[in-house]
Amino acid sequence: MIDVAIEHLHERTVYIAQNINDVESDDLIRLIGLRNRAMKVLEKKEIVLDEEKQMIKAILSYDEIIVGKMNAIKEDAALNLRKISQYHMQNNAYGKGNMSSPYASRS
Repeated sequence: MIDVAIEHLHERTVYIAQNINDVESDDLIRLIGLRNRAMKVLEKKEIVLDEEKQMIKAILSYDEIIVGKMNAIKEDAALNLRKISQYHMQNNAYGKGNMSSPYASRS
């Protein structure tokens, strides 16, 4: 009988790969958790069934697509962090010293 953890991982991996453009980072984090659980199951098994081996091969066949999405999310996050950092640097350099407060005394 195929282990539930492996079967669930296979189903979730296929779903994510087929809907890769709609996947968010939380989905990928949950997928990593499922992979970790499936790995623990496989490590404890004495015999891995042929059906499970086929599922694992199918799961691995989606790695390139999924890792690509992970890298795209990572790059997007890095870009946004750079933009935030740049905003803060500009705000510190130009904004605070040159901004006039509506409450400041005007001479």
